[in-house]
Amino acid sequence: MPSVRLNRIQEKPKVFAKWLIGEMLEKNLYQKDIAVWLGISQQAVGKKLREFNFTYIEMLTIFDELGTEKEEQIRVIL
Repeated sequence: MPSVRLNRIQEKPKVFAKWLIGEMLEKNLYQKDIAVWLGISQQAVGKKLREFNFTYIEMLTIFDELGTEKEEQIRVIL
């Protein structure tokens, strides 16, 4: 049973990255836009999207910049 919980936790970064890609397409945003928000390079954003490697603070920053409702944030990261 614990392995099921662990797998679910490990899937959350993938869920966020896929959600973010969808938001980028919908809102006509580019990796460079996300990079400016996070203070990192466009290449670093690309790597984070490929490797599903966003920190919690980065996710909150992106949610804030996108004006994401709290209910949506909870759905995506919990």
